[in-house]
Amino acid sequence: MHRLGDEILWRGAKWSVHYLGMWDDAAQNEAQIAWVRKVADAMKPWAQGGTYLNYLSAEGEDRVKESFGHHYKRMEELKNKYDPTNFFRLNQNIKPTV
Repeated sequence: MHRLGDEILWRGAKWSVHYLGMWDDAAQNEAQIAWVRKVADAMKPWAQGGTYLNYLSAEGEDRVKESFGHHYKRMEELKNKYDPTNFFRLNQNIKPTV
């Protein structure tokens, strides 16, 4: 992790880890989700925090905000200026505030 003033730059990270579990039988949901969460929890002591947007699925608006960190307000401003109707919404969406 590198700092530029108060800004944290993640480019210095040595690893990027993406937890992904897949299964066919919905009866296995509880067990499969549990092992993925267990692995993620075990890695937390070494995590710098944050995430890449491409690693998210339908985890909700809070995770999108977390991904941008203190840049989220600027992203809202850009969304308001260039996409106030939310045309580009089929992604990890930043909702316009206008």
